Amino acid sequence: MKPRRHHKRSPQHQADQEVPNQLIADTAHELRTPLTAMRTQLELVRANPGATLDDYRAMAVALDHTLARVERMVADMLLLATAERVPLSAEVALGPLLEEAAADLRPLALAHNVTIRLSGEADAQVAGDETLLAQVFRNLIENGIRYNHPGGEVVVTVERGDRSALASVRDTGIGIAPDERARIFERFYRVERSRARHAGGAGLGLAIVAQIVRQHGGDVAVESVLGHGSSFRVRLPLADIQAPARAGSELNNDFMPTVVSSSQSKPDMQSRRRKTMARTLLFIDDAPDINRLLVNYFRQAGFNTLGAHDGRTGLELSRAEQPDLIVLDLGLPDIDGIDVCREIRNGSSVPIVMLTKRGDLQDRVKGLAAGADYYLVKPFQIEELKAVIEAVLRRAGPPVA
Repeated sequence: MKPRRHHKRSPQHQADQEVPNQLIADTAHELRTPLTAMRTQLELVRANPGATLDDYRAMAVALDHTLARVERMVADMLLLATAERVPLSAEVALGPLLEEAAADLRPLALAHNVTIRLSGEADAQVAGDETLLAQVFRNLIENGIRYNHPGGEVVVTVERGDRSALASVRDTGIGIAPDERARIFERFYRVERSRARHAGGAGLGLAIVAQIVRQHGGDVAVESVLGHGSSFRVRLPLADIQAPARAGSELNNDFMPTVVSSSQSKPDMQSRRRKTMARTLLFIDDAPDINRLLVNYFRQAGFNTLGAHDGRTGLELSRAEQPDLIVLDLGLPDIDGIDVCREIRNGSSVPIVMLTKRGDLQDRVKGLAAGADYYLVKPFQIEELKAVIEAVLRRAGPPVA
């Protein structure tokens, strides 16, 4: 019997294999949050023998919202996987493409009280695929809306040079920290750990932008000032045949009424705690579906409940309301969950249950070292979380009158 030969794989072969493996692992990791939301909603109705038709309708609405997030993620993954096989032989006029993308996003802009403005040449033509390029600018404009302030704006400009067209998408939003900019085009990478998910995405939008632009022989760059907005510049080679520039061929803004500037009212942080002996739970989780479900479930279970979608609001509620227990997500859009845990622990002994999509030993050690009392990995059974909360509260003793 001949001995089995072991073929040594080249470093390049190993590197090529690691890319899809990492992509699969990242995708599975990202799916945990919507799966947790769907499981929790189903358990809420199933565990309630008196569930009404309205309860089932509410569950259907929540499941539909969560499924839309999963569908968006799957669509983004398919686009990343298939974009390289699309022929890039057509001549694409950037002006109509940008006007259509902005018009499609008008309802989202109005909902966020953000103005979209277009300026520059409408006649610049590039070689490529119209559908893919539309996705590039749709992603950039959508990001500019979602990460903006009420009353802010997204400005899209186009300039035609000798050999390339330069399109920029500038917003007046929250900006990106200097140490984050080098990685924002990576798949599933999020500014401040959960920026994209906080806005309903999966961290794939900018990766799609970068891949499509590179495929078209162009480049994309970002400039940003934290707290004052970002500017994404996309440079694309011009098509061989260009229509001559015409007088008055400016991009059209008729699709978008200007919204009235307004300041975002700060939530009233005065104590609203009911004067009862019921325990108060504070849930700090940036996933809206999960936060809402937990707040409603534990309120029905007899607790006073509070919810926060980011670290700063969670810290303010923690100080103002002095809850009996905090359920804290590790990934938050503004402050790392570990840092939030440390900040709470500096002035309080309130029990903290930490939630995360990752079960890495390193994360668990960090969380417990920062002061967490218990660690739970998503997706979890809601009855498991309830049992953990009740056990931690028993150890903490009776509520203070």
